[in-house]
Amino acid sequence: MTENLKFIVQEVNSLLGTDFNLISFDSLSSEVLLQCLVDVFSHFDACEKFEIKDNDPEESNHKIMDALRKIQYRPENVDLLNFRTLLVHGDKKVVHPILGWIFQNKERVKKTTYLAKFLIPLNLPPEAIAIPEVSNLWNQYQTIMDEFKEAHKSYEQSKQEGAQTRELRSDIGAIEVEIENVKKRIERTQGRLDKVPQQELLLEASHNLRIERERQKELQSQIDEQKQGLQRSNVVHERFKKELNNARLAAQGASPQNLLESLIEEVQVLEFMVQQKLPQELTARQTEVQILEEVLKEPNLTRDYLFELQTRVEEVNTEVQRLVETKMNERGTQNDTLGPFRQQAAMVARKKEQAAEALDQASTELREIEAQLQEKQAKLQNTVGEVILRGEELKQFVNTLRAKSNVYKEQRAKLASMRAETADLTQTLNNLKAQDPSLNQSRDHDSIIDCTTCTMKRHDFTRKVSKKLKKMAKLNLMNIFNENISKPLGNFIKNEIVEIQRNKIKAEYHQSPGFIGTNKVSRTNGQINVRRIEFSSKEFSPNKPSLREQLKEFAQKHNPSTDMFEDMLQIMESNGVSVPKNLDVIFEPLNMFDEILMSFGHYLNFGIVKNLENIVKAFNSKKRLPNTLKIDLAIYMVKSKPDENNQKPPHHLIILGRLLEVDHVFVIGIYKGAFPSLLIGNQILKPLNDELATIEKNPIDIEKKKFKIEINAIICDPVANSIATCTALPDSISGCSRCDSSGTLQFVHGITSYPPTVGINRYDDDFNYCVLNGHHIGIPILNEREFGLKTHFVIDYKSLVCEGVMKRMMNLWTHGKLDYRLNNKALRKISAELLLISKNCPKEFRHKPKTMDEIDNWTNYDWRQFLLYYGPAVLKNRLSPKYYKHFLYLHLGIRISCSLTDYKECGAFIAGQLLNYFVNDFAKLYSPDLLDYNIHNLLHIENMVHFKGPLDNICGFNFDKQFDMIERLINEDYNICLQNLGKRIAENTKICIENQINEQNTEYPFLTSNGSLVTKYYTLTVTEPDNHVFLKNMSVVKIERICREVDGQIVIVGRAYDKSKAQYEAAIGSQKMLKVWDLSDVKTYKVTDILVKTFKIDTPEGILALPLLSF
Repeated sequence: MTENLKFIVQEVNSLLGTDFNLISFDSLSSEVLLQCLVDVFSHFDACEKFEIKDNDPEESNHKIMDALRKIQYRPENVDLLNFRTLLVHGDKKVVHPILGWIFQNKERVKKTTYLAKFLIPLNLPPEAIAIPEVSNLWNQYQTIMDEFKEAHKSYEQSKQEGAQTRELRSDIGAIEVEIENVKKRIERTQGRLDKVPQQELLLEASHNLRIERERQKELQSQIDEQKQGLQRSNVVHERFKKELNNARLAAQGASPQNLLESLIEEVQVLEFMVQQKLPQELTARQTEVQILEEVLKEPNLTRDYLFELQTRVEEVNTEVQRLVETKMNERGTQNDTLGPFRQQAAMVARKKEQAAEALDQASTELREIEAQLQEKQAKLQNTVGEVILRGEELKQFVNTLRAKSNVYKEQRAKLASMRAETADLTQTLNNLKAQDPSLNQSRDHDSIIDCTTCTMKRHDFTRKVSKKLKKMAKLNLMNIFNENISKPLGNFIKNEIVEIQRNKIKAEYHQSPGFIGTNKVSRTNGQINVRRIEFSSKEFSPNKPSLREQLKEFAQKHNPSTDMFEDMLQIMESNGVSVPKNLDVIFEPLNMFDEILMSFGHYLNFGIVKNLENIVKAFNSKKRLPNTLKIDLAIYMVKSKPDENNQKPPHHLIILGRLLEVDHVFVIGIYKGAFPSLLIGNQILKPLNDELATIEKNPIDIEKKKFKIEINAIICDPVANSIATCTALPDSISGCSRCDSSGTLQFVHGITSYPPTVGINRYDDDFNYCVLNGHHIGIPILNEREFGLKTHFVIDYKSLVCEGVMKRMMNLWTHGKLDYRLNNKALRKISAELLLISKNCPKEFRHKPKTMDEIDNWTNYDWRQFLLYYGPAVLKNRLSPKYYKHFLYLHLGIRISCSLTDYKECGAFIAGQLLNYFVNDFAKLYSPDLLDYNIHNLLHIENMVHFKGPLDNICGFNFDKQFDMIERLINEDYNICLQNLGKRIAENTKICIENQINEQNTEYPFLTSNGSLVTKYYTLTVTEPDNHVFLKNMSVVKIERICREVDGQIVIVGRAYDKSKAQYEAAIGSQKMLKVWDLSDVKTYKVTDILVKTFKIDTPEGILALPLLSF
């Protein structure tokens, strides 16, 4: 209600030029409020302007009702008679909704008032129409009115057709572009398809497979429908059965006497209602109708007549009061014996009337509730069908579910205890073997014994040894844990178990007499049935080529005949080797990429070495690379959304690399699967860890040159950082990866709030020793490498600041408290200014800004641009000064941290102070309960920039080309095969390398054929919006011409702005936003005088200039 009244006051002030506030407008008298309504009507041409106090009330009411009829206003849920009465008295309960409706439908009101001038017929009496001349004029008037209607309809239709034509043109253009893209894709696919042998057979097989799968889906859907129908029928049957039982139970206790008594009571109630209640109500309604008829017959009321009636009413009331007092005095003097009985009878009558009214009201409410119940039951039945559990069925289902849950918890606890005991016994056994080698000898000696004897003695031996092992496990468990706390638990038993399994399987395959297994070798008809070896298996020697690869290499080297090769395969098959009957299977291509099966998913491994070989071979001839290559790693989590069936597809973890010397991004690996716990990160990162370990020991040899690899930084989003380092998630109490600050769970806001101060800093040694506490939940596999898990890991400001802090701030500005919330008018103005800015976006911006209506579709890049460029311009005079100043702290702090030049020396310190002010003032201005993980981590940006350089060098925006491509492919199809995903990545990587080689061959700066000046970081032209630059003296120049002098030096010719004014104070002058005006005379400037390109913003107040950052 307050928001609606505030909106009405703002519109009235802007329309009528008044200066009302909420209190003054709400306290207006009825006459002034009606005058305000008349002024609004006259502004929209709904009526002529007149003064309420000078006109008769009936005439004023008639004019106002006529204006309401013109604008087609209809009150909602209000009696028309009551509405007229309240409108005559100027009641704000009626006037305020009228004003609100008018201001919310301005265009509609303008249109209806315009049409009312021509389409509302004149009110002529029938006697006038009977005159022939007037009748002819009346017919012409109606004909012209019909022609006007047709003309207006044609005009509206032409407007709609014009809009539809523009939409069709834009759709046609988009379709043509899509057709070209599809043609190119078809050509590329056709080119790859031509190289595939027997493509027609493969296409036919794939066609048949698709048809069969579609049939299978149809059959499965039919089966599901039949099952659901059967289930619904069973539920309906059970429900009817229960209703029948309930009816029988209800009828068991009934007797004729009880039924007769209930019917008698019901008849008595109905007789009372018919004989007493309803006649009284009918009489009262008839009396009310008579009064209304008399009122209608009376002439128009005037003020004098109303004053006379009021005087008469007062006199009659006085006379009635006098008569009542006289009667009471007479009763007081007489001895009335029937007085108590009269009072008692009156009380009984009143109680009966009250009970009848309560009964009537309860009956009405019951009918309404039953109607609502039937409606909701129909909706529920249409939504979920007949499967609705009620009463005893629901209780039984809950009890069954609770029992199953208890059983599940018990079994899970037993399984956990068994696993723990198994791990303890295995560790103790390995420790005993290390201390007493005789245990291994005894095991070898026992293996020679016959299987039957071994089986008989094994149980006795197990009983004797198990008790001793359990006692020794308790004694040695703490010692083992202290000795191996920094190693993963699996390293204790992994190598031993793998070796035992390999020896066992080898003995089974090759019938080794020295190995006695639990599985006996069966003999049938003198032949030994042995387990067959898969011809492509690498189980026994994973570092050697498989049998399939060896056969392929043998055939290519010796070129044997087909018969010879088939005979050799038959010999191998007779000796227990499973080989294919068709030779084509041996020579078909294997998977192009290394796909590793993991516990809860698959990992597609591209590797660092393979990528670096391709990159170095491509770039080394163009640019001589140093012996030590620096690499940035990036780890990002791509969460999948539930599909139409509300089932979650698998998530993806993407690992990227970036070679800093040539600024090239490549894909290292992609994991697709589930994340049951954060410790799954060790299994996912194991291929990367093993490759880094190999690189640390042996430098990479590429084209007879050895290269060392140095990890510069590892950039992660907050969740990926927790997975990689085996630490708590960011929304947990100990989630901060930089300090030991503890958070507080805020159940109201659904976040974990952190203090606005920095706690005790964490160090790399904390991750090496990994004392299990609230933050460390496991031992990360990457702690074995040479880089630090705190100093080298960087929380990406793309996720932390752009999507985290800025999104939180915008949510507060749009849905927060009134102190800092932006109203609808301010949001519309911000959207209008963003649309104006979109017309002047420089070439360096990836895309144009989106309006506030599209805020749900804003990407990380949109949040970045709003923070660094658009925000200071569009939020000024929209936010209150203290909140705008608070936003500038964040704006300047991040701009300085991103700048390639300003972060040096004291720049990082200044940025840190600004961000500290922002965090501390956030708790004061908004609420300390809203200070979440993202805002708290702003306190650590200064330290991160000090050690790793500007944020733009260590952020996820550098990886966007590859990451956006992968994310787009995943979002198009969550079930995409990793091999197909790898092929698309390989194609994209090849194109990126070719483009970067072309860029490496380019010498900057240079002039293009159309006169544009291209530098390494920006492009300048002579047209808007790319024709403004900042010089080193911080003056802004508008470029009018770019040319080359006789000596070959490039110069720019332009005009400098003589006057400028900073829009806010900044500690570093190169980060100020300037308002500029008054161009000087034409001057010539060298390219070396240019500091940076300018982002020019056109606003209603003038031209604003802001320096561009690096990217």
